[in-house]
Amino acid sequence: MTIEHANARWLGLATLALVVCASAASAQDLQKAFARLDENGDDLIEWSEAYPVRVSEFVEMDADRNGAVDPSEFGGRARPFSAFDTDGDEELQLAEYLQGHRSMFMKFDADEDGAINLEEFEQAQAAVGKE
Repeated sequence: MTIEHANARWLGLATLALVVCASAASAQDLQKAFARLDENGDDLIEWSEAYPVRVSEFVEMDADRNGAVDPSEFGGRARPFSAFDTDGDEELQLAEYLQGHRSMFMKFDADEDGAINLEEFEQAQAAVGKE
């Protein structure tokens, strides 16, 4: 075996190891995000569990505590500000933020049982980056 061949093989194995580690980390991140919303630990997220988490997120984003979130406070979220700012006034109200999340919740509740299971949650997380 040549040095080039050995190096290429090692690089391939190292890349595979990184992919496996990244996949495990993303699976752990997904589990953490799911658990954060699954308040009662029954492996289902109901809107009644997600609602207070979303309210808390909004309050945390509202840095100036004026009851509205502007684009600079919203920065870094998975979905664009405009996806929530339905009236286009460049100020996100709590009701708009909750309605946006409620709409997503209903969209990804594929079996329409009123709850999001882990598989539906995983599909939702994958889709959010594509919208």
